[in-house]
Amino acid sequence: MSQSTHWHILIIDDNPDDRAAFRQMLIAGSGRTCHFSEAELGGTGLQMVLDNQAQSLSGTGPQFDCVLLDFHLPDINATQWLPTLCGDSGIPPCPVVVMTGWDGVDGTDGPKVLQAGAQDYIGKSWTTAESLCRAIENSIDRFKLLQTRDQARHALTHTEERYRTLFNSIDEGYCIIDMIFDAQDHPLDYRFIEISQSFEAQTGLTDALGKTILELIPGIETKWLQIYGGVALTGESIRVEDYVEHMNRWFDVYAFRFGNPANRQLGVLFTDSTRRKAVETQLRDAMTAAQTANRAKSTFLSNMSHELRTPLNAILGFAQLMEATTPAPTPAHQQSLAHIVKAGWYLLELVNHTLDLAAIEAGKLSFSLGTVPLDNVLQECAAIIAPLATKRALSVNYPPPDPAHLAHADPIRVKQVLLNLLSNSVKYNREGGNITVVCSAVAGQRLHVSVQDTGQGISPEQLTQLFEPYNRLGQEKTTAVGTGIGLVLCKRLVELMDGHIGVESTPGQGSNFWFELPLASANETMATSMQTLTPVDELGSVLLNELLGPMVLHVEDNPANLELVAQLLAQRPQHRLLSATHGGLGVELARAHLPAVILMDISLPDISGTEILKLLQADPATAHIPVIALSANALPHEIESGLEAGFFRYVTKPIRVREFFEGLDEALLFSKQSESTSASKAPQ
Repeated sequence: MSQSTHWHILIIDDNPDDRAAFRQMLIAGSGRTCHFSEAELGGTGLQMVLDNQAQSLSGTGPQFDCVLLDFHLPDINATQWLPTLCGDSGIPPCPVVVMTGWDGVDGTDGPKVLQAGAQDYIGKSWTTAESLCRAIENSIDRFKLLQTRDQARHALTHTEERYRTLFNSIDEGYCIIDMIFDAQDHPLDYRFIEISQSFEAQTGLTDALGKTILELIPGIETKWLQIYGGVALTGESIRVEDYVEHMNRWFDVYAFRFGNPANRQLGVLFTDSTRRKAVETQLRDAMTAAQTANRAKSTFLSNMSHELRTPLNAILGFAQLMEATTPAPTPAHQQSLAHIVKAGWYLLELVNHTLDLAAIEAGKLSFSLGTVPLDNVLQECAAIIAPLATKRALSVNYPPPDPAHLAHADPIRVKQVLLNLLSNSVKYNREGGNITVVCSAVAGQRLHVSVQDTGQGISPEQLTQLFEPYNRLGQEKTTAVGTGIGLVLCKRLVELMDGHIGVESTPGQGSNFWFELPLASANETMATSMQTLTPVDELGSVLLNELLGPMVLHVEDNPANLELVAQLLAQRPQHRLLSATHGGLGVELARAHLPAVILMDISLPDISGTEILKLLQADPATAHIPVIALSANALPHEIESGLEAGFFRYVTKPIRVREFFEGLDEALLFSKQSESTSASKAPQ
């Protein structure tokens, strides 16, 4: 193995003639270029070796290829000198060949010097040039093998230390188990052959090393033996989380084959997940309870909406009828009716806002996002606000039309927000003040809308409470009507449309309420802000001129509501009215008389209005009849569900007279057109 063409040899011998003889033999027998260093005493030679080692490590000089060491030196012998040189490692820095001048070799000295660290042991009297050179060559080769083995041992020790540190530092439990099978490879048990320091904390098992699982837990479920046995036999790792009944613990386990497959050993990494499972169970139970409470809340809101709207329908409906009676009510009666109607609509507004806010919090409020032309929404809001602004001599300024003012939003909700802000700017403005609406694009991504007024303004302290539900900031002491919910609702609606809302205000000068919505992209489908209806007057003219005595069927169980609709239709003497107080009778009357339009309550005592609609749609004789829902079920999702079910229109209670007649006239026109189409297709 030794192929060097140059040797650097240190000769330690107190006899100059012996040193000279060794030099000659090495030069003659090695065939190499030799460089020699010499020492007469063991102490001097020892220091030379140590200095040479330091030079070699620092790169300032070559290391000795071998040391020829005389066994007996004046100051020390080889068995004393070698341990001093080797130190704790037991290996010298370079190969050492021990020489003796004795005739013959003591049988005990040879093993001693080899155990002390020498690579060979020769006698001076019988050594030749050839045997000396061969001894040095073999010693150099053995030393290299020894170094390689020592380096591997150190690397292995370091690796084992790192493994052991990792093994014992992880929080998860870790063990190596030896599977025990019967002759048919059925798993019977397993033994713990190595465990981590965290093993006991994760399992609660003590003194497990060297024991089997059945010794520790005699009644453990056999499923664990089957799981681990399968991994040992197939080599397929497995991740499983399961419950150990006899330990009353959950474990998250990862098991894998360890080492030689023939050994059938596994590494098992595991965590006690009992606490996490308990938290998950609590969370799941809490979510179930929350969902139950949310369903109960939705049911309550639906019932409350229906129960509140039903009496309001009678109050507002009959009050509106009394206002329109002939002869007209006396001024005193007219004033009383005005108070009733005003209070009724205010109560309805409070109900609507409360239910809308509750629906948002419950995630039940529906949105239909699309492209909304803001100019159209502003025109509609302007028409509604104009009479209120005129009463207070307010000047309202709107931005000039701009086709680029397109928002990505829900048109109904945008109108709701704008109407609320405009209504507030009217209510809390000064007499003869100004309202200015400004619209602009922000950074090409958002549409900014502001409503500025010249009212009393809001103090910094009040601004912090502005968006609190039912907080009117002291305005409840004034004559201005309000619920304290409108701005809260606006904020929630704008944020649900991915927008922002805010306000700047100066006390005594006015306020600027603003909101921003995403701009619509160029390829979005245009959405209308309101359904385009055929003008009522035109419809009424067509019906009066062309329809003779259309029949209207009203299915309703509430006597007050039946009477209200009867009195409303009394204003249309050309209409004939049929009434049914329950669903079954309504179906029979519809099939017998084929009315032009059906007015349908949703909540009936025997069958729901939606089920009646399905029966009518399934019957060819009645499928063409438009059915208008006339219901106190007025939550947004209830209206949406009704329209999806097939109702021609969905009119909520309390009835707004104009809205009621608009829906009725549309349905009558639709019925007339359907009859004309059917007649044209009939065989001649």
